[in-house]
Amino acid sequence: MATSGKKRETPPERFDLSNPRVVYALLFHTMERVIDASEMVLQDRYTTKDATDCVFAFVENLVGIFLGEDPAYIPVKGWNGPALGRSLRCTLAVPLMELSDEDRELFNDDQAVVIFAINAFVSEVQDFIGQLAEHDLEVTEEDARRYHELCLKWTKRFMPPGTMFSHM
Repeated sequence: MATSGKKRETPPERFDLSNPRVVYALLFHTMERVIDASEMVLQDRYTTKDATDCVFAFVENLVGIFLGEDPAYIPVKGWNGPALGRSLRCTLAVPLMELSDEDRELFNDDQAVVIFAINAFVSEVQDFIGQLAEHDLEVTEEDARRYHELCLKWTKRFMPPGTMFSHM
């Protein structure tokens, strides 16, 4: 039997955002990358601008994923974009209200709130890095626990209500 010579391409693996472990791993990996960029600055391998550009790219990547625009991720039906934005608007009501009128205007639609939330996550990561810098970015057991708790807190924020979190 002759074959056509064409190889069957395996479709690329897609990650299901309805799985909290996928979202947790995504946020955990982003945290690691932001920490790595900070370490590169400390080692004079990156400029502050290089690190800022990297962090901006991480934010853009997450925004695309959570708005359902990244084909590598399967969005939760009815949960990406506006629905997620409405949920995050409730969760982040206080920080949103603390913005200036001009800044609050930037985040007045549901999709923009997703961007705000991702920036808030990255800001918390940067605060965590600032605390790590007190001991040269060496992660203690307490730091590891806080790292996990930060990822878990934001995983819960990006998941639909009623999502089961078992042994995370």
